[in-house]
Amino acid sequence: MNKILKKSTQIIAIMLTILISLFVLSGCGNKDEGSGNKEIPDYEKPVANMFRGMQDKDVDAYISAFPKFMGLADYFNQEYMDYLVETLEKDYGTDIKIKYDVSDKKEISEENIKEMEASIVELYSTTVDIKSGYQLDVEAHITGSEGTDTESSKVDVYQIDNQWYIIGL
Repeated sequence: MNKILKKSTQIIAIMLTILISLFVLSGCGNKDEGSGNKEIPDYEKPVANMFRGMQDKDVDAYISAFPKFMGLADYFNQEYMDYLVETLEKDYGTDIKIKYDVSDKKEISEENIKEMEASIVELYSTTVDIKSGYQLDVEAHITGSEGTDTESSKVDVYQIDNQWYIIGL
């Protein structure tokens, strides 16, 4: 892959993570913080990690939601994280609290998994073996000092090497 295409792919990956973050707006930590004893299913952990990282301004937690081959660790830094948080604060004010619910999950077909694997080879020049995947219906409840809102989105998560990740190409 030539350098220009690789750089473009990395920029696209960063922009996709920002868009996913802003549109999904799903949970921070445990999705049911009130009970404190519900375990998050493994396939939901990338969703929780992405926004736990965002709420805590923890770049490492945020990046852990995405597979390493996307190269976010090389480009997604504290400046990008601050931008994401500032964007939320413009809409909801300070003291942001986010809880999420996964209302439905649909298994991603073997055919679509194979298409995703082929796209990964094409875009990232790496081969992965996706074991399974789900499309999650996520509803986020966002509260800040200046307002409250509920956002809904679909998030695709895939299991690679016994770890679940968000992948949006």
